[in-house]
Amino acid sequence: MSLEIKRKLLELILKQIDDKINILQSEFNVYKDSAANETKSTAGDKHDTSKSMMQLEQEKMSSQLGDILSQKKVLLNISVNSKQKSIGLGSLVYTSNGIFFLSIFTKPIALDNQNYFPVSIQSPIGKELLKSKKGSTITINAKQYTVVDIV
Repeated sequence: MSLEIKRKLLELILKQIDDKINILQSEFNVYKDSAANETKSTAGDKHDTSKSMMQLEQEKMSSQLGDILSQKKVLLNISVNSKQKSIGLGSLVYTSNGIFFLSIFTKPIALDNQNYFPVSIQSPIGKELLKSKKGSTITINAKQYTVVDIV
């Protein structure tokens, strides 16, 4: 059952990432088309300012798209087909204060009346969990988490 939960979590996170990629690509294309269709107006400075703003927005979206594609690459390297003995990327870590999926940071996911918390291995809790094993207790922001199980 726990391996199936890992698969579902990974699928849901990948869908969120793909949705973000599609939205950003659509927005990027709109700005790209707007910039290509814009003709030199007699307004001069106003035109140049507008064009510069569009270029800045395109660069921002391009950077966001790069970040999201990097996150997708991390997700595609996660294996969810076996139970892990130690905590690492792709682990589902059951603790006394929540269930964490070591992948990328995203909003909590509810499955079968249970909340799961996707966290990055670079996050404070992710880093501490990586150093832990079953039975270990870690403290983050004055809250204790005891590792109950690892899948």
